[in-house]
Amino acid sequence: MTATAPLLRAIKGALRSRGLTYRKLAELLSVSEATVKRDLSKGRFSLRRLDQICATLNLTLNDLMQPPQA
Repeated sequence: MTATAPLLRAIKGALRSRGLTYRKLAELLSVSEATVKRDLSKGRFSLRRLDQICATLNLTLNDLMQPPQA
């Protein structure tokens, strides 16, 4: 498993828990929905984009790295 896999799962989980779609996240980030889909499927996005996602979801990197709550 790569180091990015848990991070991507956490981002997707945060989106689900907030009821946000890829489309809405794209709007909030001022990028296309295709960009968000590509970023979250391949995990090849910049640290700047990660910062933008965290800010949009009101999360820290530490929040994303915590094990999921049962």
